[in-house]
Amino acid sequence: MKIEISLFRFDKDSDYLPYYTKHFIKTKEVKTLLDILRVLNQEDKFGFYDSLNFDLVVNQKYTKSSVLVEDLIKNFGNELVIEPISTKRVYKDLLINDDDFINKLEIFSEFLDKSTIQNYESYKAYYYASPTLKFTQNYIGDAVLILAFDLIQKYPNKKEQILEILKSQRFGAKFHTNLKYHFINFDDNIEEKIRNIQKSLDILSSFKFKKYIDFTYFNEDFKVVNDFNGFNIARFFEFESCKNENFFKHLKADFIDIEKVDLAKESFKKNPQLTIFLASKILLEAFDSGADFLLLDSEENIYLFDKHRTDIEKITNRKIPLPVIFIEELKYLCANRIEDAKYTLKNHKVKVDIV
Repeated sequence: MKIEISLFRFDKDSDYLPYYTKHFIKTKEVKTLLDILRVLNQEDKFGFYDSLNFDLVVNQKYTKSSVLVEDLIKNFGNELVIEPISTKRVYKDLLINDDDFINKLEIFSEFLDKSTIQNYESYKAYYYASPTLKFTQNYIGDAVLILAFDLIQKYPNKKEQILEILKSQRFGAKFHTNLKYHFINFDDNIEEKIRNIQKSLDILSSFKFKKYIDFTYFNEDFKVVNDFNGFNIARFFEFESCKNENFFKHLKADFIDIEKVDLAKESFKKNPQLTIFLASKILLEAFDSGADFLLLDSEENIYLFDKHRTDIEKITNRKIPLPVIFIEELKYLCANRIEDAKYTLKNHKVKVDIV
C-alpha cells in the first residue's frame, strides 16, 4: 500500500507564499511519522527536528512524530497532509518561531526552574492548537493553564498566589475551549487539568438558554416521504450521529460535515464573545460552502446559532442569511408532518423557506 503525502514547504528567506510538495511512500518502509519525514528528507532536504517528540499537524490534527503510521491511516486513510503546528510562524518548512509561546511563560517567572521550563515546553502543541488564538493572539494560552495546575501540585502553599496571577490576566482562563477535537490520541488528563483551574477561578457554569421554541420530540419510527435530493446540508453535531445514519441515507442529500469544535458554552456567562466567535466560524463555513441550511442536534445550539444571529453577524461584520434546523424538525419535514414542522420553524429568527 502507498501513502500519498502533501508536505508543507516554506522558506521565509526565499519564498513569498507556502506550497506543498507531493510524495508517495510504501507503508512497509515506515513505522512512524518520523520515519516518513526521514524518507522525505533523503529525497529533498527540508526543515524539521529529527526527534520522536517533534510536534506536527497531520490532516489538521495535532500529533507528534512518534505517532504510528497505522494510526494515521486508521484516522485519515492513505492521503496525508503534513504541516507545522503554526503556519503563521514558520521560518523553514516544519520549523516555527515560538517566541510568542515562550513569552507567555513570563507571568510565572518567580516559579521557574529548568525542570518547570522543560515541562512547559512539552505543552507547546496545546498552545498552538487552541482556536482562541484566531480570536485573540493575547490569550495567555492553554499551556500556561496546564502549567498552573502542575505548579499548584508542586507548590500547594502557593495555590492562591498562582490563581491570583491567572485572575489578573485579561485574556486568561475564560478564553479556553476544549482541545480534544484537535488532536490524534488526545490525553484527557490535559483537559481535566485546565478544567480544574477554571473551576478554581469560578469560570464554569451551565449554558442557560430560553426554550423559545417548543420542540415536540419525534422519536418514533417513521418513513421518509419527502427526501432532500438536490439539497446541500451542512451538519454540525456535538453528539454521535451514528443513530441517524440510516435516516441520512434516505434523504438523498449532499452533506457538508463541519468539523467538531468545542463552543466554550460553559464559560459563556463569563466570556460570551468567545462562544459567539466560535459559532460564527461554523456558520460561515457552512454558508461559504454553499449549504442550504445548517443542521444541528441540540436545542441549545439552535438557540445559540439562531437567537444570537445578530451577535454572530456583528462579530464577523457579514450578513449570514443561512437558516438553522434542528434534526427533529427535519424528521417532521421528511415524514410529511409539515404542520408540526411549521409549528417550531415559524419561531426561528432566520426563516426557513423550504416549507
